[in-house]
Amino acid sequence: MTYVIETREETNRIESMLRVAEMETLKTIVVKTRVHRVRNTDIREQCGVQDIVIWGRQRKRYWYAHVRRMEESRMPRIVLEGKPIGKREHLNKTITDHHAMQIKGRLRRMGTTDEYRNDTGLVYRRENNRHTSNSL
Repeated sequence: MTYVIETREETNRIESMLRVAEMETLKTIVVKTRVHRVRNTDIREQCGVQDIVIWGRQRKRYWYAHVRRMEESRMPRIVLEGKPIGKREHLNKTITDHHAMQIKGRLRRMGTTDEYRNDTGLVYRRENNRHTSNSL
């Protein structure tokens, strides 16, 4: 639940999911159910833990300070402070075009000229740089 909480996006939905999962765990620990009608704050106090969202925000601040102290040549520091070069290319491509581009890259890395077929039945032939849907 707290894995990569330092870099996880903070949205209301994610915060709600974290709080629900935390409460389910804590209620199991103290053997309480919704029938007992005990407030969440009372259960947290009984277990001696703080709200997971507040704890996550503290971890984010700690992680940010940790990365800021790193040398400028370290990758986390570069990613934290870095800005992309140039403009992002905006492509209006279909999903099959996207899959074909991924397959093309894999074939290029593998150095093969054979056909490649994924689970969707999409076939990519490297020699003519085209992808087709094959019903075989």
